[in-house]
Amino acid sequence: MENDQFKYLLELLDDDNEQSASLAMAELLKSDEASLDHCLRSLQTSDNPRLRSRLRQLESARRQRRKRMRMESRINRPAAPLLETCVQLHLEWFDRDTAENVMKQWNELLSAFRSKYMQRPSLRDTAEFLSEAGFQAPLNDDLAADFFCIGTVLEEKYGADVLLCVIAASLLRACGSDAAIIRRGDDYGVMDAAGNLLYPGPDWEYKAKRPFARRAEDVAVLTDAQVIRFAASMLFLCAVGCDSFRYIYTVGGMLSAMTGSEDGTAFLPYPYNSTTQKS
Repeated sequence: MENDQFKYLLELLDDDNEQSASLAMAELLKSDEASLDHCLRSLQTSDNPRLRSRLRQLESARRQRRKRMRMESRINRPAAPLLETCVQLHLEWFDRDTAENVMKQWNELLSAFRSKYMQRPSLRDTAEFLSEAGFQAPLNDDLAADFFCIGTVLEEKYGADVLLCVIAASLLRACGSDAAIIRRGDDYGVMDAAGNLLYPGPDWEYKAKRPFARRAEDVAVLTDAQVIRFAASMLFLCAVGCDSFRYIYTVGGMLSAMTGSEDGTAFLPYPYNSTTQKS
């Protein structure tokens, strides 16, 4: 970025027009970290309260960007852990929550599961445990971000069937058993190594393997990455539904990173992407 352009953008931070200041912040965030650090340090002693407030907003945006980049890096690892990635997705929506808080809820659930089933638990044991604990899926097609945020699901014991499957599969895996998340039509479930099936909603339905039954039920085994992309896509849909610039940008950026897109959030329409022409 040229020095004159940089200076102009910094001046816009103190503009009366909030939109102009926001656009200036967006452009400044595209500059290299070293140059931006130098300029921000030179302005931190300003006695202009409006400018100081916008500098704090800019620094907050930078922290969120770094956090998102670290999260995207973890998500794009070849073997990113399913539960850990769901926690990161939760934090994209509830950015004031902490990974430690969500993992505390998870560890309490896992501890109770291990205490009840001292030997290696089965898929049927998992169905019994989660049913008795009160976990359930919505009875209708309501769509809410809370249903796809694992921290909220762990706390309220209510969420989308795909997130309940993540919890069931993660419990089994943590105890040394194989478990895969599957899809049958619009329903999600968990399958163990023997081919037994578990569907979480509205009741925890356990189905023992029967000869040739899998083909009849048209079960598709999903990778963990596919599960995460679906959950992220549903959160993105929730963001569009509530017309939230912040959520559309952050969750959209994460989805873009998951698919390996080099265009970032360029797919977003106006006004979420300022480079897109207004129709």
